[in-house]
Amino acid sequence: NIYSDDVILDAITASQWIDENGVPRYERLIPEKESGEISKGEEMPGEEEAPGTPWKILVGQMSLKNSVVNFEDRKEGINSRHSLSGINLGIRDATLTPGSEMPLQLTAMLDQDGRITADGSLTLSPVTMDFKYRLENILLQSFSKYIEAASHLKIDKGNLNIAGSLSISGETQPSINALASVNLDDLRLKDTRSNSALFGYDSLKIEDIKADIDKKRVSVASITLSKPEASIELSEKKEINLAGLIKQKEKDSTESSPSEGDGSDKWTLSIDKISMREGTAHFSDRSVNPLYKTGIYNMDFSLAGLASNMKNPAPFSFNADIDKYAPFTIKGNLCLLYTSPSPRDRTRSRMPSSA
Repeated sequence: NIYSDDVILDAITASQWIDENGVPRYERLIPEKESGEISKGEEMPGEEEAPGTPWKILVGQMSLKNSVVNFEDRKEGINSRHSLSGINLGIRDATLTPGSEMPLQLTAMLDQDGRITADGSLTLSPVTMDFKYRLENILLQSFSKYIEAASHLKIDKGNLNIAGSLSISGETQPSINALASVNLDDLRLKDTRSNSALFGYDSLKIEDIKADIDKKRVSVASITLSKPEASIELSEKKEINLAGLIKQKEKDSTESSPSEGDGSDKWTLSIDKISMREGTAHFSDRSVNPLYKTGIYNMDFSLAGLASNMKNPAPFSFNADIDKYAPFTIKGNLCLLYTSPSPRDRTRSRMPSSA
């Protein structure tokens, strides 16, 4: 038996990075197993594990305090640095005894501005985890390099907040359920080719995201976009600025084209309501002289009952003012998500029915 009131690790600093080839640093610390070598924990043929009494370990409080993890991504075109500082992790009644629940708390700062908190419990055997978490004031411009590496877009501003919960239970086939609400506010995107504003909005709210991993199902209560603003421009060469935003990736000759499955592994997605309010779209045409400008203002959009397995279109409405003066209204039915039939279903549809 091993008993202890407190185990404290204070002011621990760790540094990790991904090199220019995308290889994590820790891979170099793990030696490759030679052919025929038996790793620790593996049994020799015919070897039986000697019976013994399992150790009982109990620690009243395990704490990691005032610690820092530095991370650097050295891949070409990214060269991004991040830090997780002020890490304070506490686990009470830490033990290896099956069925014992260990309460835990975590607080940390991401890149000096973002705050991360988590509060819940952990059981090692069987593996069970249940906790609530919050990510607050995550500044997206510090992650812009990842967007710029794949596109001609740059995150000029943006603030991310997430609140949710995560539940994991089971060992051989763990059950995972997640719930979250997301606020992405004051987003501003620039076109790096012209360094001009391209798209932005005041707020994006995604409420009650529920994910059931076992049933491969995701549901969303509502998505609300407030005051979006887009700038669409046609150049002197009649090239639209929305074209070519995504950088073309060099195709690897070793990559194989994705094969169609039987549809059994597809996820289902449902969204109860999608809405947009007070949207604006500016349009300018530089291919004509004089320069032509127009816009669509006060755009409001609503769509209800959207799902990947929907059989009937959902009702929608769109209202706007063209050039601030001419009202424009559309109402009807719309189906944005469509699940194509699987190869098995298509084969069945071609088979003649029996008499």
